[in-house]
Amino acid sequence: MSNCGRLFGMWCSNCCQGLWSAIKAPHLYFDSGWEASRQYLFSLIVLSLALSKILHIYALGYYLNFHKFLAYGPTFCLPEFALILIARGLTAKFSWRTIRIVAALFITGFSLYLLPLTAANTALYLYQRREIHWGPVAGFFGDMITPEFVIWNIVLSIVVGVVMVVAAYFLAARVHDRVGAFALIWMSSVAGVIRHCRRKKEPLPDPAIYEQIAMNDYEDDKSDRSDNESVLLPTPPRETTTAQPETTTRPGWSVATRLAVILATLAVLVLRIVRPSDRAYEYLSDPLPAAPFVPARSRPIFEGLSYLPGEYSWLGNHTALDVPPTFDWLPEQPPRGFGDWYTFTVNEAGERLPKDRPSLHYNPAKDPLRASNLENDILEPLRDVIRRGELKIKHVILMKLESNRHDVFPLRADSRIMDRVRESYAPGEIPEAVLNRLASLTPTAERLTGLDTGFGTTANRPAPRGGITLRNAHTTGTFTLKSLTSTICGLTALTIAMNREWLYDFYQPCLPHVLALLNQQPNITAASPDFRQWPWETLWMMSVNGGYDHASQLFPALGFQQMMTKETIKAAGGEFAPDDSEDVPYRGYMDKTLKNYVRAALQDAEANHKRLFLGHLTGATHLPWTVPGWEYEELVGNTWFPLNNNINRYLNTLAYQDGWITDLIGLLEEAHVADETLFIFVGDHGVSLPNDGGVTPNASPHIANEHVPMVLSHPKLPQVEVEDPVLSNQILPTILDMLLETGSLNDRSAHIVSDLLPLYEGQSMLRKQAPEVGRTQQWQFTTLNQGGTWLSVRSPLRTYHLVVPLVQDAKWRFSDFGTDPLELHAIKDFDVLSLIAVVRSKHGDVAADWVAEGAHIAEWWIRDNRRRWNYDEANPKEP
Repeated sequence: MSNCGRLFGMWCSNCCQGLWSAIKAPHLYFDSGWEASRQYLFSLIVLSLALSKILHIYALGYYLNFHKFLAYGPTFCLPEFALILIARGLTAKFSWRTIRIVAALFITGFSLYLLPLTAANTALYLYQRREIHWGPVAGFFGDMITPEFVIWNIVLSIVVGVVMVVAAYFLAARVHDRVGAFALIWMSSVAGVIRHCRRKKEPLPDPAIYEQIAMNDYEDDKSDRSDNESVLLPTPPRETTTAQPETTTRPGWSVATRLAVILATLAVLVLRIVRPSDRAYEYLSDPLPAAPFVPARSRPIFEGLSYLPGEYSWLGNHTALDVPPTFDWLPEQPPRGFGDWYTFTVNEAGERLPKDRPSLHYNPAKDPLRASNLENDILEPLRDVIRRGELKIKHVILMKLESNRHDVFPLRADSRIMDRVRESYAPGEIPEAVLNRLASLTPTAERLTGLDTGFGTTANRPAPRGGITLRNAHTTGTFTLKSLTSTICGLTALTIAMNREWLYDFYQPCLPHVLALLNQQPNITAASPDFRQWPWETLWMMSVNGGYDHASQLFPALGFQQMMTKETIKAAGGEFAPDDSEDVPYRGYMDKTLKNYVRAALQDAEANHKRLFLGHLTGATHLPWTVPGWEYEELVGNTWFPLNNNINRYLNTLAYQDGWITDLIGLLEEAHVADETLFIFVGDHGVSLPNDGGVTPNASPHIANEHVPMVLSHPKLPQVEVEDPVLSNQILPTILDMLLETGSLNDRSAHIVSDLLPLYEGQSMLRKQAPEVGRTQQWQFTTLNQGGTWLSVRSPLRTYHLVVPLVQDAKWRFSDFGTDPLELHAIKDFDVLSLIAVVRSKHGDVAADWVAEGAHIAEWWIRDNRRRWNYDEANPKEP
């Protein structure tokens, strides 16, 4: 048998003997067990602390360059070193049994706590190249718990733990001895200084003789060095109950050795004192044992970006705000939506009052991220139709499609939701009858987009209506009210939670504001036979609850002259509502309740020579996907499973929505204005239901929540598909551009709109997109959830997706939906530099550099977004 095997066998034998002693005499068992294991447990503590610190420094190495590490590296280990010295003192030999018991309990508990902590942290790093974030632990693991994750981390943790246990056994004697020697050198030196300071009359001892200090542990250290057997062998227990100091003799340490230890220690302490105040150094000094008990440090979201290469001084504290523009057509009194263009305000009595501070307004020329495409020509397939004057726009209808994913308008055979439908049936094949129904579920959406749904039913495929289908469109906000604000005003919503935009300064005039301004021109009259002279009427319609999150306050702030909601319908006694209209709890009436109201609005507009801008939000496709009186079809198998049931209900509401759109188009044809109406369809946000089971985007930063359908429909347009990435805040400048290019405005209005169009941050979708600007790409932003947790960042030149946290307990997230369209392998981390390191290792330098640039861009943009809205973080406005 080898020496190691013999020693291990003896240790096991002693453990059995100790267990038997525990039955006969507990105090003998304690003494025997503690003597047998104290050095081993100390070795395990040292090994755990050393491994955790090495891993911590290695994982956060991107914070340092080599010179900084060389200068201050030893100072990062001071917390662990202090713990090691405390543990070494507690594993010394104590004559008093009470002290031994306290020391044994502490050391045993600390080692048993530290071992799994270090093993788990190391295992996670080996598996995912990151340490455990010990602040919001539940949030860290919440979206990572998968069977694969659990199994691999358990296995790796066990392997790491076993290696540590075995390594500590063989290192016990040497580790305990070396740390003890260090402590003795310092204690003897300190004792000598104290004795010298006391200036005792007796002469100082010969330097060759070690001071007579009560160091009863040194004999133990000496025996550790001389004994060839296991340090875990028990020693006979002492029955003494009082301290019996042991005298020791000084080992053969030279003066040079003692000076080297003392000077090195003092040097590290001095370095710690002079070390600059830098958060990176604080992170690197954090000891693992304290991490689960210390609240997560309130680090800035973008902490560490300064450590990355790259020059971003061109952003700095620069802002896109500037002095407001001046135009000869501005009225003397500030119209709604143009208040920040004036140097004064007007009170209720009509008196002009100077402003407390100068007005500032968004200036695209000052925006380093804004690219204009107005110099580009109109898209080639549309050019001839528009220039021949065949297309006229009298009315504009903007329809926001609640919770519509891009792949359900129309429903496509190769969509993720159809994959889920197939998976719900046992053989993986959808029954023919169900497949035929799914193929005809959204015929109107198929007609509006002209897309081939892939179901192979070309015989009955409806002829395209005509228009521009944006295949790669994203919303600017996954919270409905923020999405509406961004679309109607051509801007990006405020990066705070919930609907608070109505309390602040809209940094762009919304479309109803612009149309109201056109109404103030002297040549606007309903008496003219030319519709271009008619005044605009702006109306917002939805049959759902208008009281949710102050929606009723938002729409007047957006400039709508009239607003219709569930409350106004009920207050008017349901004048045009069907008798069987049923109120869905917490939602409102169904969409088709508005049919007669829309008919009346169109009739009134035509009869009284008014141009109509009608905004409408659908409601049927909102959770919980309830349609009163609707006979739900079984389109999904195994609907007893919650996900399948939700998908089935969602698909049924899509069929209802498609029928409602059919009714609206019928109303336009009934009023004989179908050929003169620009009908815009755009999702307020998507829903990641078939991707990850999410029923709402409020808790998920998945890209499916951002990707929405977008169609600019007009019968006189050819059917065109555009693949360029676009945002929903580009709809407003596109409408203005189309009104101009189609000659649908009189000369005075055209002059005003031509001045306003270049002032919006979004590009016109009537023209080829400009993907780059100045020093960077044309970055696109989406406020996620309710607006205050994440910001989504994309760029047209890459297929990457970066999610930026806005609060401390949210994670950074990166994915490449070019290679991972379902975002099954998104990388998540609480620290941006750690995220970049993982992205570099898995996706390469190009992706990592893109993330670094995107983080810099987002940091600046978030600050400027709040400046544009005149949002004061220290004193936020509350409704």
